[in-house]
Amino acid sequence: MKVASWKNIAELIGITAIVASLVFVGLQLKQSQDIAIAAQYHERAALAVENFHAMAELGLSRNIIRQCTDEPIDVHTAEEIGAECIIAHAYLAMADNHLYQYESGFMDESAWQAQRRLFKTILNNNELYRTVFQNSRFMRRESFLQLGDQLIEEGHSERKSK
Repeated sequence: MKVASWKNIAELIGITAIVASLVFVGLQLKQSQDIAIAAQYHERAALAVENFHAMAELGLSRNIIRQCTDEPIDVHTAEEIGAECIIAHAYLAMADNHLYQYESGFMDESAWQAQRRLFKTILNNNELYRTVFQNSRFMRRESFLQLGDQLIEEGHSERKSK
């Protein structure tokens, strides 16, 4: 009976070790997937920023000027506004990336709060960035749009209370 009892205990320990190692491997796979997704999203944001910078360097800012203003503008002003729109698009891509990194657990709370305050300040103090944000909604993630709308509303509420 003692031999059978030891055999059962050894089998139980073996099964427990196998289950524990499978759980550990599963957690590693999940973490690797999260890191890969975050890296992919970061690369996408970096490519968007590169694209906007290339457009600015090539003088193609008129291609996106419609997202900044509906008013007719002269060529010189168009180039200036176009360059600012490109910078706004690049910033929004980076802000969306920061939110994604935070949502994925790759940015700590204090770093996120600093980025959130910056985003709120820019959206509420710069009409061009706010306009680009509103006019480029089709190219943004839903959680980013919700955050932007919330920050704009917070800014309106703070101005009303003053």
